[in-house]
Amino acid sequence: MNALIDLEYYTYPISFSLPCTVILIEHFYCRMDFNRCLTLINRLITFWWAQTTPREKLELGKLKSLSLIIE
Repeated sequence: MNALIDLEYYTYPISFSLPCTVILIEHFYCRMDFNRCLTLINRLITFWWAQTTPREKLELGKLKSLSLIIE
């Protein structure tokens, strides 16, 4: 898991990075590592927001909503 994060997986195509982020969030959430969850969400949204379609922005918005719940 850490190797994937270290490789900045979120810079790969969003069709890969979005599902990876969801899986990683679930993993770290179960381990109660909430700061890691928030970091993963923030990195993905920050990287992709300016270059996504409206539909993809909706998916990123769902992650942002999740981050508010985690906080």
